[in-house]
Amino acid sequence: MTVIWQPVLGEDAARWRAVADQLTQQHFAPLAEELDREQRYPWESVRRLVEHKLAGLFIPKAYGGEGVALVATVAVVETIAAGCASTRSSSDVKSRPMTGRCLISVKVLAV
Repeated sequence: MTVIWQPVLGEDAARWRAVADQLTQQHFAPLAEELDREQRYPWESVRRLVEHKLAGLFIPKAYGGEGVALVATVAVVETIAAGCASTRSSSDVKSRPMTGRCLISVKVLAV
């Protein structure tokens, strides 16, 4: 995929995007075809999102999230989506990040 423009990110947002990029290249992108072919939920990807604190990025720390800025959240979403649409769709790192499902996923999968 050719990127014609990248916004300048602050240090925190760039760090989160780098984490997402590494996971996407190593785990999410290689799994994408299999997930699409088998039409299954990417549980292994969700577990990695939780392990690397990408699930619930935008949720305030007081509620179990990371409390990062929306800019960082969007950078993570874009990075994951470029490698695996299924993981992005199920990641709970969405444009509507304050959903009950996101909070439940962070708590349940972190156990």
